[in-house]
Amino acid sequence: MVENQGSGMIRSRENKHIKMAFALQNKKARDESGLALLEGVRLVRDALQQGATVDTVLFSSRLLSRPGGPELLEIARSGRAGVLEVDPALLERVSGTETGQGVVAIARTPRPDVQALVERAARDAGILVLLEQVQDPGNVGAIIRSAAAQGASGVVAGPGTADPWAPKTLRASAGAAFRIPIACADDWTFVLRCCGERLQILLADVDVSAVPPWRCVLTVPTALILGNEGSGPSEASARAASARVQIPMPGGTESLNVAMSASVILYEAQRQRLAGSPVDCSGHLEGPVAL
Repeated sequence: MVENQGSGMIRSRENKHIKMAFALQNKKARDESGLALLEGVRLVRDALQQGATVDTVLFSSRLLSRPGGPELLEIARSGRAGVLEVDPALLERVSGTETGQGVVAIARTPRPDVQALVERAARDAGILVLLEQVQDPGNVGAIIRSAAAQGASGVVAGPGTADPWAPKTLRASAGAAFRIPIACADDWTFVLRCCGERLQILLADVDVSAVPPWRCVLTVPTALILGNEGSGPSEASARAASARVQIPMPGGTESLNVAMSASVILYEAQRQRLAGSPVDCSGHLEGPVAL
């Protein structure tokens, strides 16, 4: 562990750690370095506790007055990360939030490939969540959080999807990004082809042909496509899907937020795994599902 590197409080924006923290606000820098900037007590604490490779923790005196702040500092100091104190005003500018919590961290981001996640879902009869042009970072973070909570096999962020490792997305994921494998893919055709070879592909859609999630067998290896919030899924995704799934809304609402829809479908998948059966239209359990 390195603390302050013998040079006292960091006050200059030219410090190498500060320069890297600023750079990581940019996706290109994140992609090239394999690093991400974590902001806030909860996210930094969760990353450390989940065993993420945290290179550097930057904190200011403001951390000590935050709930959980002193405890976080002790956790950071007991690990392998460099722990460096920064001038409060400078760290506030680094964090990029209106009310910084006095701590950020620079961590290495796991980058599994798509094929590895497909194999994992196939082996575990799990669900792999595919994000097609889901552009809002808050939605992407919330989906990652739900996928981790419901035991999904992983998440694939396709082209046009908000970067899972962007600061805003990480905040929305509430630390879940370090609890579930996340792959980033530039070739959506390749993603669909890989999934089609090993998994059933379901498409979340509002099309009239779509069926409720409890009418789908979700206990077999599955890829679930969640499309763009406004324009919906692409033609390629529609062609690749073996079925379409939607959430009935008798109250008259046109559609749910994509993150909320993901949570409902993933919860139903978990329910089926615990109960062993899908549910028929009347709400009664059908016969056992063959795995």
